[in-house]
Amino acid sequence: VKQRLAGTAVERPAEQQGIVSASIIPDPKDENKSILMLAGGKLQKVMNVLNPYPEYFDFLRIYSSDVHDVIATFGVEVAYCIFRDDVKGVFGSHNVAVDSRHISLIADYALASGKWKAFNRNSIMASNTSVLHKMSFETSIKFLINAVVKHDPEGLKYPSSRLMLGMHPELGVGAGFEVRNTGTP
Repeated sequence: VKQRLAGTAVERPAEQQGIVSASIIPDPKDENKSILMLAGGKLQKVMNVLNPYPEYFDFLRIYSSDVHDVIATFGVEVAYCIFRDDVKGVFGSHNVAVDSRHISLIADYALASGKWKAFNRNSIMASNTSVLHKMSFETSIKFLINAVVKHDPEGLKYPSSRLMLGMHPELGVGAGFEVRNTGTP
């Protein structure tokens, strides 16, 4: 496999191709297989090179740090899982305990549209009108003063703004539902 990879023609340097680095590590669950870890993109191209070797690579255990590439290759659900696990890993490496539900909320926000959306202050501010949602980031006084001066309304439709007031978000298990009595026990 290493010879096949070494013999693969690359027209431009790897950085321009999207692959920053690639590592082949032993699979802890199966000593006869390996895990391919990519930093960067071009996952589909790499998989095409490795496709003749299914006995060495479990294609269900390929990892890439490029969320856009994972979405294009495997779909948003796989990207969601990788993103969620990466965020857990970052906090875990610093011994910071974070409830998995909070991490899932971040992953839901970042991938809800089926495309990657950055989860940072600039992205939130550009796409959101909720004053309380904006205040959940580090510049809360600024947003509160601007909202009061501009008479910005708060519709309480975003999960973070509802959670700040002790309300359930109106999505998932917090969404409204109707209970009907069907007459049978």
